[in-house]
Amino acid sequence: MKHLKSYFSIALSVALSFSSAFAKSKPVAGFTVFHIGEPKIGEPFTNKIPHGESAISALLQTDNGLVFAGTSIFKGTTPWIVCYDPVKKSVPDGYYWPLASKIIGEKSVTSLVSAVDGYIYGATSNMGNLDYRDYKEVAAEKYAGGHLLRFKADASNLAIEDLGIAFAGEGIAALVADLKQEIVYGITSPGLIFFSMNISDQKVERIGKLGGVEILRNRYIGKAPSALVVDDSGNVYGSAREGRIFKYDPKIRQLSTIAGKIPTEGEGESYDAVTSFVKTKSGRIFGGTFIDGKLFELFPQTGKIKQLGITGRTGELRGLAEKDGLLYGLSGSKKVGTKLFVFNTANGEYKTFPGFKVYFKNTSIKVVPFQLDDIILLKDGTFIIGENSSNGHLFLYEPEKMEWNNHILLK
Repeated sequence: MKHLKSYFSIALSVALSFSSAFAKSKPVAGFTVFHIGEPKIGEPFTNKIPHGESAISALLQTDNGLVFAGTSIFKGTTPWIVCYDPVKKSVPDGYYWPLASKIIGEKSVTSLVSAVDGYIYGATSNMGNLDYRDYKEVAAEKYAGGHLLRFKADASNLAIEDLGIAFAGEGIAALVADLKQEIVYGITSPGLIFFSMNISDQKVERIGKLGGVEILRNRYIGKAPSALVVDDSGNVYGSAREGRIFKYDPKIRQLSTIAGKIPTEGEGESYDAVTSFVKTKSGRIFGGTFIDGKLFELFPQTGKIKQLGITGRTGELRGLAEKDGLLYGLSGSKKVGTKLFVFNTANGEYKTFPGFKVYFKNTSIKVVPFQLDDIILLKDGTFIIGENSSNGHLFLYEPEKMEWNNHILLK
């Protein structure tokens, strides 16, 4: 009740002074909140996308600097494609498009990736939360299957193109693009079908099936990976069953598992999955896990995995981004909230930031984000973060200078 009273006090004060504060105050350093479409006066916390349809579930910055996001449904009828303009520092009116205008019945945009043909490719799924669900009930829903889609990064004339269902009954959990080739890779849920799509003709090819999400006592107990990564040689990695990491070598068209396993505390390998990947500018690959939110490094040459510590047993390392040899990550859950951490890839030191200074744009009004997910580094050196909640927002983060054990001040 204390938090509820505090929230309504903030809302009341904003409503009374919103028009003057929003126009005159300067942004505050740290996390700054951006609406998905500016609200009406007197409705400071409300997006123009309907409540329940604005949870951010995918983020991408394109070569022209625009940031595109995909949303998921908590309640409502359609996910959305959203465009944030870093120059205008806003989601301008009209820079959001309902997916249902082209694709009906989908609940989530799970991935957005840029490809070499200049298009943004996306994927959808209604199979994102299978945890402990009865598999017969899921089958009875007769889900048609997740769609592939694409659009040009032109917010003034955006047109979503439906590329069709990849595999009947399967949602698409993650995509990754090989920027050296005309190929987009993906993996499905619950079947864990690994596939490729040639962007020249949008032909989908099934490469292999990685066993499927595990079923125990008639319930799904596993999780599909929500991230894939391509190394400098063009090999693709993701997680399969029983804590294994799969590798696809396109040169010899071989799908296999590597020696290393996902770092999981105690039992639970079959339930764990990789939920985030990042490839650094130097080509190193880091990942994060679902159950414990563990950070690890993957060594493509040897297939080994090095555990780099735990960010706090809060579950799900939800996003990773790199800047100047530092990894910025988000871990947590809806029960315990989100934590930001920074990992120094040179000396292995962690810093954690359990609290957030989050302000609505051009105001001094502070709020606490419900759940933060994806994080990406923008071309201007700041980060943008998506909030995966029923009234989701975008957050701009200006990283602060930090002093490390080697006494070198890293920017």
